[in-house]
Amino acid sequence: MMKPSVKSMFVIILTLVIGIAIGFEVSEILLKKRFEMIRSVREPNGFINHFNDVIKPTDEQKATVDSIILKYHVKMEKISISTLPLISAQIDSMALELKTVLNDEQMKRFKEEFNRMKKFPPGHPPDGARPPEGMRPPDGNHPHDEQGMPAGKKP
Repeated sequence: MMKPSVKSMFVIILTLVIGIAIGFEVSEILLKKRFEMIRSVREPNGFINHFNDVIKPTDEQKATVDSIILKYHVKMEKISISTLPLISAQIDSMALELKTVLNDEQMKRFKEEFNRMKKFPPGHPPDGARPPEGMRPPDGNHPHDEQGMPAGKKP
């Protein structure tokens, strides 16, 4: 049979462990939601929806506000895409410098991570996805689609 002080200590430790487990779960859920929001804002609809949630335009304003937001999404996406070569060059330089310090296994892990990151650069939707009809930029051009909108189609 356990002494009361041992039982009390056991209950306290068990409570602490349960609290830590709950904390990890809540933290994971919150981080996941945050990453989903960040990911969605990179897409035209997510970007528009995010700012519409913030601005809350009236029905009369919505079409104009959406057009303005989309225009700047496209501009910011082009900037993001144009900086990729600069970022890639910096990572290559970092790899050269790290190679003098890291062992082969560490260098392999670094290169694998870098290659994984290059598969999903900022502003590039997976599998050549295009913004939905009606969400094309006003000038008809989109950084993912060199031809712009199909002939006769306007946002």
